[in-house]
Parts: sequence; structure tokens; C-alpha cells
Amino acid sequence: MVEFARGIKLSARGELEITDVNLEYLRREQLCVHWLSRGFAWLDAGTSTTLLDTMPNCEYRDYLLTSAKKSAKDIFHDPLQ
Repeated sequence: MVEFARGIKLSARGELEITDVNLEYLRREQLCVHWLSRGFAWLDAGTSTTLLDTMPNCEYRDYLLTSAKKSAKDIFHDPLQ
């Protein structure tokens, strides 16, 4: 899946979309779905930067931001610049 993920192109929103990964699992007949029961919700956190922007007082924010930038650069591209 890592090789597939490296080939994912940015969406019209300029983001990598989890839907593309889900569709690849579906194509390979390896998609496993778990229905969320009442009271659960899926929240789109956006990019790692926007997620970290929601926690400006987090003592690990700088470490997480640096890690996110490095991971993005190593795996895909660097969407944080």
C-alpha cells in the first residue's frame, strides 16, 4: 500500500484523499468496513497543519509539526510548505 500511496495525486482541494486509499482496498477486494454505531462521528481533520492549529498550547506541537513535515516529505511531498 505504501507504493500505491506514493502515487496518489493531490485532489482539486490540494490534499491527499483517504477515499483514494479506500478505493484501492476496494479494488483489491481487501476493504474491511466497520459501521459506526449511533453516537460516533467521522471528523475531517484536514491537513496535519490545520489539525495542529487547533491545539496551539500543546507542549508537543513543535515536535509533531516537525514530524509531520518530515513524514510528508519522505512519503509523498511536502504539503506544509
